[in-house]
Amino acid sequence: MADFLLRIKKTDCEKVVVDADPNAEMFYKQIGFKVIGTLKSSIKERFLPIMEMKIKPSLKM
Repeated sequence: MADFLLRIKKTDCEKVVVDADPNAEMFYKQIGFKVIGTLKSSIKERFLPIMEMKIKPSLKM
């Protein structure tokens, strides 16, 4: 993940969004991701956190 984040920061990408496994949510939070929503899983009553990390500030106005 560290290598990925170093590489993505060298691009024009403004953010990274992942549909995480619920058991990996704390891992992503510890490296700077925030929960921005949830996604219903194919498993009954299970939801996946949708997580985002901003890489660069948006230049859109």
